[in-house]
Amino acid sequence: MSVFAAEIAITPNVSELPISNQIEYYEDRSELLSIDDVLAPSFDVNFIPQRRDIVHFGLTSSAYWLRFNLDWSGVSDATHRILEFAPPRSLLT
Repeated sequence: MSVFAAEIAITPNVSELPISNQIEYYEDRSELLSIDDVLAPSFDVNFIPQRRDIVHFGLTSSAYWLRFNLDWSGVSDATHRILEFAPPRSLLT
């Protein structure tokens, strides 16, 4: 299992949680990597911390692999959650 820089705590009372600055990414210019390739412990060194408020790589032919660690230990109910990748609502207005 990979070691992530930050653990993102999911709590029952939070309806939205921006996580863009807690994500790491890898640009796969070949578009040939598999999930097994990027999960290999030796591949950890290739991930770069995402430092911007928005995860956006522009127009590109590359594939991007994102990784982050969600901590669900604070959620005891069986509530369904949706993981949505979208611009922050403040940027849409």
